[in-house]
This record gives sequence, C-alpha cells and structure tokens, in this order.
Amino acid sequence: MDKRERDYKATDLPTLDIEKIASKENELDLLKVLYGETNSNYRNLADIRFRLLGFLPAVSVIAWIEMYKNISVRNLSGTILGIAIAILGIRISYGIWIYNKRNDELYDDLVSRGRKIEEEFGVNTALFKGRLKANTKDLMKKIINHGRALKIIYSSVFIGWGMILLWYVIGALKFFCISICIRCHC
Repeated sequence: MDKRERDYKATDLPTLDIEKIASKENELDLLKVLYGETNSNYRNLADIRFRLLGFLPAVSVIAWIEMYKNISVRNLSGTILGIAIAILGIRISYGIWIYNKRNDELYDDLVSRGRKIEEEFGVNTALFKGRLKANTKDLMKKIINHGRALKIIYSSVFIGWGMILLWYVIGALKFFCISICIRCHC
C-alpha cells in the first residue's frame, strides 16, 4: 500500500518537555503511560459516538410514532403538546449534535497526539500514525467518511423532528381556522 493513501500528519508540539525529565528511561515510561491514556480516551470517545448514533435516531423514530398515534391534531391541547414535544426534540437533537462536534475536535486531537507519541517512539505506521485515508466511494461517487455519515444521520433526525413540528403546526392552524369560521358563521 502506498504512503499517500495513509495519514501521517501529527502535531508539531512535542509530547514531553525533555529538559524536565530525569532520564531516558523515565521518558519512555511516561510516553507509554500517555500513549495508553490516549488510546483509552480515543476508545471512549468512539464508544460515545456509536452510542449516540444508535440512540438518537432510534429514540426519535419511536417518539415520532408514539406522537403520531397518541397525540391528536384534532384538538388544541394535542397540537400544543405536539408542537412543544417537537421543539424539545429538535433542541435535544441539536444539543447532542453540538456535544458530538466537540467530541470530534477532541477525537481529532487525540489522533494527532497519538501520532506524535508514535513518532517519538520511532514507529512508522501504527494505530494513529499512518491511518488509512478515506478513499471508498458511495453510490453518488462521493468519498465515504465519518463526517458525511454524521451529516446524513443528524440531518435525517432534524428533518424528522421538523416534519413532526410541521404536522402539529398545520393541525393548530386548522383548529384556529375552523374556530374562526364557526365564530364568523362562515
């Protein structure tokens, strides 16, 4: 495999302040500890991402189905409740999206720091340094990567909540139009 198909860029910042470390042995021990913690945090952030990506769409779909089945658009209290729940669903989804964006930054930083530690160990290609670049294409001939997948998932959730919100807003408008017509004897 060609090196151009892999990513080797690491931070320019050194991992350790060599002048403050007593010996080469202490330096290696500290690098081992930091590398272990980097791997652990990397796994934890990946685990959080996968849990959120399974949880958010599943809970949203269940909520949409339950709302459609159980919260009527034929009365004012049902439409107001539906609107309120849809707005909360959008806000919660947005909060999770923000949380995930921050985790993306931390995730990318961990990868960069992991590469730097591997570089300082003298490793050529490993878990972080020399990671395979995204090169597989989807049906639309676009590169498959985490970012595109996240955009598809989150945009689908936002569209779903938007459709539910629209459903209840239209229900509320119908209720108000009928109420106005009854009062005006239309």
